Amino acid sequence: AFVMHLLDRGKQRENSLLIELPEFKAPSARTIAIYVWEKVKDYLTKAGTTIFVASIIMWVLLNFGLSGYSQDMGNTFGSLIGRCIVPFFTPIGLGFWQIVVALIAGISAKEVVVSSTAVLFGVSSITSTEGMASLMSALSAIGFGPLNAYCLMTFSLLYVPCAATLATIKKETGSWKWVGLTAVFQIAVAWVITFAVYHIGLLFVWGGAMGTVFTALLLALLAAAVYFAGRSIRRRKGCGGHCAGCSGCPNRPSQGEKR
Repeated sequence: AFVMHLLDRGKQRENSLLIELPEFKAPSARTIAIYVWEKVKDYLTKAGTTIFVASIIMWVLLNFGLSGYSQDMGNTFGSLIGRCIVPFFTPIGLGFWQIVVALIAGISAKEVVVSSTAVLFGVSSITSTEGMASLMSALSAIGFGPLNAYCLMTFSLLYVPCAATLATIKKETGSWKWVGLTAVFQIAVAWVITFAVYHIGLLFVWGGAMGTVFTALLLALLAAAVYFAGRSIRRRKGCGGHCAGCSGCPNRPSQGEKR
């Protein structure tokens, strides 16, 4: 957004929109009660049903496996899915099946990521000092360091929103297509940003050729993306009355017109 602002800040805009505000009056208690009830009922009947179904699906994935009900999350369908998609998370520093399963559980609510991680590593009391120390030692044992922790925080912040948000998107748009597009888009954004964080971090952690190559490649891709995005915006908005007859421009004057 900041880059787009820099590309577009030289263009002056005139805002001639005038809105006449109505007279404000304090609503009655009956009006407030009716309004609140209508909104709550609408949420429970539309978004609430989607949240309920999503919660059941997550509960089944994280509590049942090939052998039926299992108290060990490592033997559930969720762990099988996590192990299958570990290669997708490896380039961003999250190539651990326990972390992947915790992220799957986080679809129900982002707060569940931490508690699910503790359960998967056998930590009973994550809120205590001993529990935190036990979790840190377990993570260190599998090679999960500070840089991986930063990547996990970044990905958790940006990836698929919670089930309640997805249900609200379904309610507002009335289409599962937009729900899927939103989820895919946010996963893609989270993956790209986390990829940048991880490989730039490797440059400082390793200081070797591998980190330098990945960082240079990433910066080149970002520069190319910004360049082509700015070029596309300029073409769509025209030349502001100063057409230079650029090749391929839809506003290019014909040969008989004066420039």
